[in-house]
Amino acid sequence: MTDIKMVFEPTEQAFDLNIVDGDLVMDQGVETPTHVSLFTDHRASEDDDLPGAQNDRRGWWGALAVIGEPVQVGSKLWLLERAKITSISLAFVEDFARDALKWMIDEGLAMAVDIEVTRLSADKVALQIVITRRNGAREGVAYDNLWRSINAA
Repeated sequence: MTDIKMVFEPTEQAFDLNIVDGDLVMDQGVETPTHVSLFTDHRASEDDDLPGAQNDRRGWWGALAVIGEPVQVGSKLWLLERAKITSISLAFVEDFARDALKWMIDEGLAMAVDIEVTRLSADKVALQIVITRRNGAREGVAYDNLWRSINAA
Protein backbone atom coordinates (compact mmCIF):
# COMPACT_ATOMS: atom_id res chain seq x y z
CA MET A 1 0.00 0.00 0.00
CA THR A 2 1.45 3.34 -1.02
CA ASP A 3 0.11 6.72 0.07
CA ILE A 4 1.28 10.29 -0.18
CA LYS A 5 3.15 10.82 3.09
CA MET A 6 1.45 13.03 5.64
CA VAL A 7 3.49 14.48 8.48
CA PHE A 8 2.25 15.99 11.71
CA GLU A 9 3.24 19.61 12.39
CA PRO A 10 3.06 19.93 16.21
CA THR A 11 3.27 23.73 16.29
CA GLU A 12 0.31 24.00 13.90
CA GLN A 13 -1.51 20.95 15.31
CA ALA A 14 -2.14 19.93 11.72
CA PHE A 15 -1.02 17.46 9.08
CA ASP A 16 0.72 18.42 5.88
CA LEU A 17 2.01 16.70 2.77
CA ASN A 18 5.71 15.90 2.78
CA ILE A 19 7.56 17.45 -0.18
CA VAL A 20 11.28 17.00 -0.87
CA ASP A 21 12.99 18.67 -3.83
CA GLY A 22 9.60 19.56 -5.28
CA ASP A 23 8.28 15.99 -5.24
CA LEU A 24 5.70 14.42 -2.98
CA VAL A 25 7.21 11.86 -0.62
CA MET A 26 5.46 8.50 -0.62
CA ASP A 27 4.66 6.39 2.45
CA GLN A 28 4.64 2.63 2.04
CA GLY A 29 4.15 2.05 5.75
CA VAL A 30 1.20 2.53 8.05
CA GLU A 31 1.90 6.05 9.33
CA THR A 32 -0.24 7.99 6.83
CA PRO A 33 -3.23 5.61 6.90
CA THR A 34 -3.07 5.72 10.70
CA HIS A 35 -3.15 9.55 10.69
CA VAL A 36 -6.14 9.57 8.33
CA SER A 37 -7.94 6.87 10.30
CA LEU A 38 -7.56 8.66 13.64
CA PHE A 39 -7.97 12.31 12.66
CA THR A 40 -10.76 12.16 10.11
CA ASP A 41 -14.08 12.59 11.89
CA HIS A 42 -16.23 9.46 11.90
CA ARG A 43 -19.92 10.35 11.87
CA ALA A 44 -21.45 10.22 15.34
CA SER A 45 -24.30 7.82 15.98
CA GLU A 46 -27.72 9.10 17.02
CA ASP A 47 -27.03 7.96 20.59
CA ASP A 48 -23.53 9.50 20.91
CA ASP A 49 -23.17 12.44 23.29
CA LEU A 50 -21.97 15.38 21.21
CA PRO A 51 -19.46 17.78 22.79
CA GLY A 52 -20.81 21.10 24.02
CA ALA A 53 -24.03 22.34 22.49
CA GLN A 54 -23.25 20.94 19.06
CA ASN A 55 -25.89 19.33 16.90
CA ASP A 56 -23.39 18.47 14.17
CA ARG A 57 -22.71 14.72 13.97
CA ARG A 58 -19.82 15.48 11.56
CA GLY A 59 -18.45 12.66 9.43
CA TRP A 60 -16.66 12.46 6.12
CA TRP A 61 -18.79 13.53 3.17
CA GLY A 62 -17.26 10.77 1.00
CA ALA A 63 -18.88 8.13 3.20
CA LEU A 64 -22.25 9.35 1.95
CA ALA A 65 -21.23 9.22 -1.71
CA VAL A 66 -20.30 5.54 -1.81
CA ILE A 67 -22.63 3.23 -3.74
CA GLY A 68 -23.89 0.43 -1.52
CA GLU A 69 -22.88 0.30 2.13
CA PRO A 70 -21.43 3.57 3.44
CA VAL A 71 -17.72 3.41 4.16
CA GLN A 72 -17.12 4.86 7.60
CA VAL A 73 -13.74 6.56 7.62
CA GLY A 74 -12.12 8.05 10.69
CA SER A 75 -12.55 7.95 14.42
CA LYS A 76 -14.85 9.34 17.05
CA LEU A 77 -11.94 10.90 18.97
CA TRP A 78 -13.49 14.28 18.19
CA LEU A 79 -16.34 13.42 20.60
CA LEU A 80 -13.82 13.89 23.43
CA GLU A 81 -13.13 17.57 22.57
CA ARG A 82 -14.51 18.91 25.83
CA ALA A 83 -13.98 15.84 28.00
CA LYS A 84 -11.79 15.76 31.07
CA ILE A 85 -9.02 13.19 31.22
CA THR A 86 -10.43 10.35 33.32
CA SER A 87 -10.11 6.59 33.25
CA ILE A 88 -13.40 6.53 31.33
CA SER A 89 -12.24 9.00 28.67
CA LEU A 90 -8.95 7.08 28.32
CA ALA A 91 -10.97 3.91 27.70
CA PHE A 92 -12.93 5.79 25.03
CA VAL A 93 -9.65 6.86 23.38
CA GLU A 94 -8.57 3.22 23.18
CA ASP A 95 -11.96 2.05 21.87
CA PHE A 96 -12.22 4.85 19.30
CA ALA A 97 -8.66 4.22 18.07
CA ARG A 98 -9.25 0.47 17.85
CA ASP A 99 -12.48 0.97 15.89
CA ALA A 100 -10.80 3.46 13.53
CA LEU A 101 -7.91 1.11 12.77
CA LYS A 102 -9.93 -2.12 12.53
CA TRP A 103 -10.14 -1.75 8.76
CA MET A 104 -6.41 -2.52 8.53
CA ILE A 105 -7.08 -6.03 9.82
CA ASP A 106 -10.31 -6.42 7.83
CA GLU A 107 -8.54 -5.44 4.59
CA GLY A 108 -5.52 -7.67 5.25
CA LEU A 109 -3.01 -4.85 5.69
CA ALA A 110 -2.29 -5.93 9.28
CA MET A 111 -2.52 -9.04 11.43
CA ALA A 112 -2.81 -7.08 14.67
CA VAL A 113 -3.15 -3.55 16.00
CA ASP A 114 -1.90 -2.95 19.55
CA ILE A 115 -2.92 0.25 21.28
CA GLU A 116 -1.63 1.80 24.49
CA VAL A 117 -3.10 4.96 25.99
CA THR A 118 -1.19 6.70 28.79
CA ARG A 119 -2.09 9.73 30.84
CA LEU A 120 1.11 11.74 31.15
CA SER A 121 -0.19 14.71 33.15
CA ALA A 122 -3.37 16.62 33.99
CA ASP A 123 -3.71 17.72 30.36
CA LYS A 124 -1.54 15.34 28.35
CA VAL A 125 -2.35 11.90 26.92
CA ALA A 126 -0.03 9.76 24.80
CA LEU A 127 -1.22 7.19 22.29
CA GLN A 128 1.13 4.48 21.05
CA ILE A 129 0.08 2.17 18.24
CA VAL A 130 2.00 -0.87 17.02
CA ILE A 131 0.72 -2.44 13.83
CA THR A 132 1.86 -5.95 12.95
CA ARG A 133 1.91 -6.29 9.17
CA ARG A 134 1.00 -9.54 7.42
CA ASN A 135 4.71 -10.29 6.90
CA GLY A 136 5.30 -10.03 10.67
CA ALA A 137 7.00 -6.64 10.54
CA ARG A 138 5.93 -4.31 13.34
CA GLU A 139 5.52 -0.57 12.75
CA GLY A 140 4.84 1.99 15.43
CA VAL A 141 3.04 5.31 15.33
CA ALA A 142 3.06 7.53 18.43
CA TYR A 143 1.21 10.67 19.42
CA ASP A 144 2.88 12.28 22.43
CA ASN A 145 0.18 14.86 23.07
CA LEU A 146 -3.03 13.39 21.69
CA TRP A 147 -5.24 15.42 24.03
CA ARG A 148 -3.92 18.68 22.57
CA SER A 149 -4.63 17.39 19.06
CA ILE A 150 -8.20 16.42 19.98
CA ASN A 151 -8.87 19.79 21.62
CA ALA A 152 -7.14 21.95 18.98
CA ALA A 153 -10.31 22.33 16.92
